[in-house]
Amino acid sequence: MRETERLSDRPFGQHTRKGRFVLDIDKVPFFNIPDLTGFNLKPYVSHATAKIDPEMYEKRVISLTKEHLV
Repeated sequence: MRETERLSDRPFGQHTRKGRFVLDIDKVPFFNIPDLTGFNLKPYVSHATAKIDPEMYEKRVISLTKEHLV
């Protein structure tokens, strides 16, 4: 964790006077990754792909519990 903290552009917490690291969960990046089981397409997207209509976007859903954070 110290190397990640040292090399990161956005630190995930701070060091105490005694050298311990205190993690701030609000600073950790969160990636909402969907379940892609049975998905047949490849992850590559061409630069020639048409833009998506903003009305088709899905709202961001975050469902974190204490079990996820431990």
